[in-house]
Amino acid sequence: MKKISLIFIAFVLAACQSMDNSTISPFTEAPLFGMIYDSESSPVSGAKVILDDTATAFTDINGRVVLQAVSRGEHTVVIQKKGFEEMRIKVNFSSREQVLYANLLSMDTILGNMEKALLSGELTEAEAFMQRASSINPDNISLQYLSAMYHIRKKSYTQALTELKYLAVRYPDDPYLVMTRAHILFFGLGQKDSSIRILQSYLSLHTNEEVENLIKTLSNRQDPKTKQDD
Repeated sequence: MKKISLIFIAFVLAACQSMDNSTISPFTEAPLFGMIYDSESSPVSGAKVILDDTATAFTDINGRVVLQAVSRGEHTVVIQKKGFEEMRIKVNFSSREQVLYANLLSMDTILGNMEKALLSGELTEAEAFMQRASSINPDNISLQYLSAMYHIRKKSYTQALTELKYLAVRYPDDPYLVMTRAHILFFGLGQKDSSIRILQSYLSLHTNEEVENLIKTLSNRQDPKTKQDD
């Protein structure tokens, strides 16, 4: 029995050594496996994975991807998905067992970070998130509104008005856009008449109690001092 046990142990050790040798043995080409997730660690399906600007593959429903016949050594991998920030990473492919893991940031995540930065007064950080979001979709409605809020925080009131006017063209029935513009004109630029005028123009086409109350509030206030835009 002891002899059989020794033979069995010797066999297992030999098998393990054989497996280790196959794992670390040099190779010329091998498949490179990848797992692509979002910031919440959920798989991202349909992401485009580009190796060295040539080979292309797409992630499956579980966020998995396989790049076939990848040569040993340094490579550049670009990961793209609509609604997500593009990721470009360097990979040193040195083991058959190697797996590429990546976390993509979505537009919503970046905008959420921008909003938090604005609320905490971190304008430099907010600007960085704004630029990153613009690289994904500069026409995003939430981005344009947050951009206007950023310019208000920076006291760049004319630029904020430009952002809001663009939104107002797309959403002419939104009362909060017109009220925000009125606030900027009144409190930021000291233009009481212009502020009340755009509110009255809105009420000529719509009925809104909040807009009516804002007109009353601004009408009863003294003219603010004229302020210069930064």
